[in-house]
Amino acid sequence: MLGKLLANSGVLLSQSLPGTLSEIVRAVRAHGLEGVIAKRLDSKYLPDRRGDDWLKLPLKPAQHFTIGAYRLDGQRLELLLVGYFEGTKLLFAGKVHQGLNPANRRALLKLLQPLATKKCAFANLPTSKSGHWGEGVTADEMADYIWLRPEIEAEIKFAEWTEGGVLRHAEFAGVREM
Repeated sequence: MLGKLLANSGVLLSQSLPGTLSEIVRAVRAHGLEGVIAKRLDSKYLPDRRGDDWLKLPLKPAQHFTIGAYRLDGQRLELLLVGYFEGTKLLFAGKVHQGLNPANRRALLKLLQPLATKKCAFANLPTSKSGHWGEGVTADEMADYIWLRPEIEAEIKFAEWTEGGVLRHAEFAGVREM
């Protein structure tokens, strides 16, 4: 029934994927898909109820990026600016909001505050405009950020790189000191 309902809708339907979890994950990644929805064979869909019968397994790629700045919302860490090194230049890769919760915001702020500096370490900031999705940092916005010595790396999960060369759907997953 689902196949008929989705016909000509533009939504792709995968049939059941046989194999072990690692085989399925490998196949999904090989096709460049974002993840898997898994369900118990004997379960039924019950609207407005969460349970362990249906699971969403996102398979976003992850990479380590250098934290070059953060922005506060009052006294709370709101977001990070991350980048990567190309030779000796730190290049801006994107803003990270997702994955930040009250506990890791406090821990990150404590870790990052001693690295504050007056100078922006990103070689390609400011950008001329903030972009369609607000992914850039304009000259007017530069004062909103606390710039850092690039000494801390964060593991960031993301969906893809945009045409503008920044991360789409970036999500904080953890830190490591360089």
